[in-house]
Formats: sequence, C-alpha cells, structure tokens
Amino acid sequence: MEDLIVMISRRRDHWRQAHAQLMKVPGVRQAVEQYQAARQAEQEREAMGYGSGRYQGD
Repeated sequence: MEDLIVMISRRRDHWRQAHAQLMKVPGVRQAVEQYQAARQAEQEREAMGYGSGRYQGD
C-alpha cells in the first residue's frame, strides 16, 4: 500500500510539473482561458432550456 502511495505521488508531481511547463509556452494560457470562457458560455446557454429561459405565460 505504501509503495502505491509513493508511485501515485510521483506521478502526480510529474504531471504537475509538466502542466506548469506547458502553461509557460506562449499562447497556451490564453488558449486555455478562451476555451474555458467558451465552455462556460455554452453551459449557461444550455442551462436556460426550452424557450431560452423566458417565461411566456403559457
């Protein structure tokens, strides 16, 4: 069990380091922010449901 914990911790540290290096590449951070903004807008649009969330009194 302890060996498994050590192995998982090393992998986690490796991926954190790889992520940090990737985020230093010019343009990557902006691309991630644009993707997240687009995804959030899509989720908000989908959350409105039928009729764009406006009550019509029907």
